[in-house]
Amino acid sequence: HLEDCQWNLRGWEHRHLLTRFNSKQTFLGHTDTVLSVAFSPDGKRLLSGSGDRTLKLWDTEKGQELLTLKGHTSWVTSVAFSPDGKRLLSGSHDNT
Repeated sequence: HLEDCQWNLRGWEHRHLLTRFNSKQTFLGHTDTVLSVAFSPDGKRLLSGSGDRTLKLWDTEKGQELLTLKGHTSWVTSVAFSPDGKRLLSGSHDNT
């Protein structure tokens, strides 16, 4: 859709969005497959869950890891933020 915008109507926001959509941010840190991700309500953080049994919290602007949470005994298959962004939720194949 950005390419369909008329040249004379393209301002700084066009270049900003085009750059954001065409660039790839890579988050390195998990040692196994990432099975679930969720953005915080404000979009500033990303939560990932992995087959390495950890959750990682990331700064989306910098691509930096902020926190690693351990404790699951199996794959972390689902992650989420609470609506206010203050709590994290994870689901796993942990044995009971």
